[in-house]
Parts: sequence; C-alpha cells; structure tokens
Amino acid sequence: MGEKTVVLVSTGLLKAKKENNPFNRMNRYLNYGLLGLATVLKNRGYTVKMFQGEYRKPHELIKIIKDSDIDLNQLKYPILLSIPSYYSLPWAKEFCGLVKNEYELKIVGGGRWVIGDSDEWIKSKIPEVDLWITGLGDEVIEQALYPGKWKSIEVMVDKVECFYELDYTLLYDFKEYQPSIEVSRGCGRGCSFCMEKNVPITQLKEPTKLISEIKRAIDMYQCDDINFYFEASLFLPGLSWARKFKELYIKENLAIKWRCESRVDALTPEIIHELAQAGLKVVDLGLESASIRQLKAMNKTKKPESYLEKAQLLIKACHKEGINVKVNVLLYAGENLETIAETKKWLLSNKEFIKGVSVNPVVVYGPYCNYDYFNSLGATVIDTSDALGYSYMHLSDEIDYEQSLQLGNDLSRSVMSEDDYFTLKKFSYFPRSYQYEDFIRDIKEANEESLPFVTVKEANQG
Repeated sequence: MGEKTVVLVSTGLLKAKKENNPFNRMNRYLNYGLLGLATVLKNRGYTVKMFQGEYRKPHELIKIIKDSDIDLNQLKYPILLSIPSYYSLPWAKEFCGLVKNEYELKIVGGGRWVIGDSDEWIKSKIPEVDLWITGLGDEVIEQALYPGKWKSIEVMVDKVECFYELDYTLLYDFKEYQPSIEVSRGCGRGCSFCMEKNVPITQLKEPTKLISEIKRAIDMYQCDDINFYFEASLFLPGLSWARKFKELYIKENLAIKWRCESRVDALTPEIIHELAQAGLKVVDLGLESASIRQLKAMNKTKKPESYLEKAQLLIKACHKEGINVKVNVLLYAGENLETIAETKKWLLSNKEFIKGVSVNPVVVYGPYCNYDYFNSLGATVIDTSDALGYSYMHLSDEIDYEQSLQLGNDLSRSVMSEDDYFTLKKFSYFPRSYQYEDFIRDIKEANEESLPFVTVKEANQG
C-alpha cells in the first residue's frame, strides 16, 4: 500500500465473553465507530485499512495485516487501536506488546466506554500505547496521526453527530459482516446501569440520508441480501419519521431487512406498523425485568405496571407484523428467587410473541465505580480491585454469581429454541457465510447444559 497508509485495529477477545463454545466464537460485532473514523481519514486522502481482532490471536491478526500488502516496517503513521470493551484488554495488551517488540511503531489508543474522560487508569494497564485519546475521536483522529500535534489534542465529549456513509470496503473481509448505520447517539433515560444514562439523545438521522446510506452499502456489497443494524442506544422514531421512511423505502423499491434496539416504552404499535412495511425484521427490546421491585431499583421506570403493559402491547404488535422480538433481561443487584420467578412468569405468559431472550447478570464496569450503591441493594461485588476494569457480583444473599448464570440460562431456555437462537444470531452477528449446518456441527462440540436454548434433540426427548 501507499505512503499515506493508516492501519486501524479493533481489539479482539482471547476467549468468549460468555460460554467459550464454537458458535460464540463466530460472533462478528462490527466496530462501526472505528469504521466511522476510518471513513473520515479515507475522505481526507489517506489510504486506510481496518482490521478486527475477533477471536484470532494477536499474532494471527498481525500476520493478516502483513498478508494484506501492508509493510509494518514502512508505516509512516501510528497504529490506531480501538478498545470497545473491558473484556478485550488482555488481547490489547498482548497485541501492543508484539507490535512494540517487533516494529518501531507508535500506537494511539481509544475507546470511549473503556477510557472515558481520563487516561490515568488505562495507562497503567497498557503502557505500550504512546497516546490515549479520551472522549470521542471524531474531530481529532487526523491530528492523532502526527505526534507533533498530540499536545494540542483536547478531550471531545460533547461532539455527538452521527457518522455518515461508512465505507465498508475499508474493513478487512467486510462481506462477512452485516452492515451497521448509526442513526442516533445518546439516550439520557437515567437507568442506573447504563453508561449513557446522562447523555442526551440526538435527533434521529433524516430518512433521506438513511436511504442514501442503505443504497450506498448495497452498491459496496454488490447485493441487497444484507441485513442492517440501525445503531442507536435508544431507537426513538416518531410516527411521522416512520411514515416518511416507509414512503422512501417503498419508492426506492428496497428489499433489505433491518434491526434496531429500543425500550419497550419507546415504540408504539402504530409506529411498528409503519416500520414493518419498511423492512424492520428484528427488534431488541430492553425489558430488563418483569419484577416491579427490580424495575424500580434499576430506575428503569417510575410506573412499572404501565411499563409492563406497554411491553406486552408492543411485543404483540411486533408479532402481528411479522417482526421478531428479542427480549433483553438484566439480573440486577438485590435479585432473589421471587423476583426472577416474576420475570420468568411474564416471559412464559408471552412466549408466543417472543423469538428469543438474552439474559445477563449485572456487571460493574469501570475502575471508579460506587460499590456502596450496589451494597445498599443487597448485592456484594466479588472483586473491587481495578485489575480488569470490571467486576462480577453476588446479586444477593440468596443468589451468588454462579447461580445467577444458571438462573439466567434457565430464563433463556424457557423461551428460546435452537432455531430461534440461530435465526437471531444469523440476522446480525454470525458471519454471512456461516450456515445452519455449521451451527448444528458446532452445537455438538458445546457443553449442552450451558446452551441458552433448547436443542431439537432435547425438545424431541421432552
């Protein structure tokens, strides 16, 4: 590649976040934020190539970079490293060590949710990185390429415009990923567990711009057999927006399908009706709990009874329109067998309207967390050191961490089948080349007791 080549790397994982089975290692989560920065640099005249670590070993990714006609010994600019998760810190540490040992390269690191607005903690964990960019990198990414300009880089926290027209071709092996389009940023709903609880939501991207990005992605992939993820911490379209987007979708004769994430009280049946005619196929709904007590503890809603009524109306509306619903559940501090039973009862009573359930116990992220808050709810944080940047917790005297995993798995299995799980994962996260036959093969290598779904074999036996 040319003299102005810039290499961007999204860190991978040394092991799967959840059960380390073969199909979990197939997950492909597009780092659309880093791709947005890559697109910015490309539009400013640089030759750009982006790589995602996924579940490859760091040395394996370095080989892929070298095999992509990139001579690391001749790079003029620092490697730009994105750390999207605390779980990827061990991978990042190993990668940076290899780069520093084998090449005379500088490394610039970033990752808004891991680094925040202070780089003191992360510096102690990965000292091999020459510069950490705190906050957002949107406006300073080109400046980061030039060490002589580093001292004038300022923290960007308020700049919240969405990335526009991502260039997917900049990503290595991009056709294995389903495309993402950022449609808004922020949330600001105040949920106690959310990192964006105080970040105001931006206006939703205009339908005309969204349609333009979809058509551009179709041209890059050279097919319309792709599924989009409309990226937003809280997808919050109004009825007029939904109608306008539907009109343009139909006018342009589009056939693509898409997915979004929202709250159960942020969408209405009327909006769902419009969006169903505009390609919406999967909705990830942040229910979090069906326990009145736990919803209050999370600060999820001030009217939990009304919240659950809206949730039921919404999932029924989605089912009627042929939209698959995946319900997200969070086992929160203070949880006990009674509150989990309440959530399970709600899920079972609405099972016919739900395609899948994802359940996770709450995790404490960040080295400066207020542990006293969780203690006040009856939970006990297991490790309060800052070694990893995250800590698990015993949810209560009644439920320890290991039991929370088992209870979470039970909730998922009470609703989700093998086919349900594959349908949801294949839509957005499994490689586009990964087929059902591959999935069935990988199931055989997994620990059946830890699967978050009921297999066909189990169902037949039952």
